[in-house]
Amino acid sequence: MIAVLKVVDYHKDSAIVVPLNLVQHSGTSEYVYIVGVKNGKEIAIRKDITLGQIYKGKVEIITGLNLNDKLITSGYLDLTEGMLIKY
Repeated sequence: MIAVLKVVDYHKDSAIVVPLNLVQHSGTSEYVYIVGVKNGKEIAIRKDITLGQIYKGKVEIITGLNLNDKLITSGYLDLTEGMLIKY
């Protein structure tokens, strides 16, 4: 007889989870880029984040992101703070 179990050892309903590949590193900090508005124009804003649990290519963001932040998911490797963006 064979049994298949799934053990849930961590659960958080209000967690913000993003693909791990979007997280960039600089020295000892991690960050992502979000969409911001300055002088009526949309720009890239660097947000330092604190990582939580990692599972199957996704990572929990403990601090640094808010629920309604627009995360930049394409072209993020070539961005710098304040760069104009289009989407």
